[in-house]
Amino acid sequence: LATLQDDNVALRQKYRQIIQLLTFMMAPVMLFLGALAEPLFELAFPPRWHGAILYLQMLCVVGIFFALNAMNINILNVKGRSDLVLRIGALKKTVNIGLLLAAIPFGLTWIVISQVAGSALALVPNTWYSARLIQYGLVDQLLDASKPVLAAGFAAALAWLVQQQLQMHPLLELLIAGGAGGASYLLLSLAVRAEGFMLLLDKVR
Repeated sequence: LATLQDDNVALRQKYRQIIQLLTFMMAPVMLFLGALAEPLFELAFPPRWHGAILYLQMLCVVGIFFALNAMNINILNVKGRSDLVLRIGALKKTVNIGLLLAAIPFGLTWIVISQVAGSALALVPNTWYSARLIQYGLVDQLLDASKPVLAAGFAAALAWLVQQQLQMHPLLELLIAGGAGGASYLLLSLAVRAEGFMLLLDKVR
């Protein structure tokens, strides 16, 4: 990507493809993990850990934002703007610490919520400079990520509904519900022609 740092049109197109591919892979992993957290915990952890299921589900949202945040920082690095990386990093840390301090009096749940909010708010400064450097701002990035996220959301909801109807060993619940959700995700991605999925199909062909 650094070889394209002076060609904003080509660089923007490459980053669009990367974000679409990353979102296509990250969104179902994070949303399925949240939807099927209960049988996963039953399989992997003793009962005393089951109180952490809600926290895992909330932090899965951070996982979806992670790809977008990481790619926007990478754009600055490719452009050689380490000064902006430092400036944004300092701003995000300040906001996150402020959110953390505000949430501490209200308990652990609000601490986790504050970090989810911080991850979402980080998109604003990250994409602000991306818009200025390669004309690829927040709205464009959210539109590019919307199809796989929506498809994964519907598929994860289906997987959760299937799992709720099952009264089986947790491993079987994960396999059956996850399989149903995975199949529906691929079909939905094909139906809406999610760009990340279409790029992968082209590579396979």
